[in-house]
Amino acid sequence: MEFKPRWFELTEEVTSTPWGDLEVYKYNGKYTEHRKLLDNSDADKTNIEQLKSIMFNPWQFDSPADHVPHGNEVLADNSKSTSL
Repeated sequence: MEFKPRWFELTEEVTSTPWGDLEVYKYNGKYTEHRKLLDNSDADKTNIEQLKSIMFNPWQFDSPADHVPHGNEVLADNSKSTSL
C-alpha cells in the first residue's frame, strides 16, 4: 500500500538532507475546503450564550471526599505511625 497524504500532493522536487533525500510535497487546499464545510455546518456548534449563562462555582462539590487539592493546598496525613 502506497502512502497518499490527504492534504498534500507529491511534487517532482527532491531535496537533500543530512538523513538522505526527501520528496517534497505541496499543500493541495483540500483541508481548507474541509474546514469550510465543517465551519458552515450546524453540527457540533456550541451555543456560546448558553455556556455563558452557566454560573461558575468553584465549590460545586459538596463532599470533602470529592475535593481535589490544587496548588499549595496540603492534604492532612491521616496515617498513624505506630512504633513497636
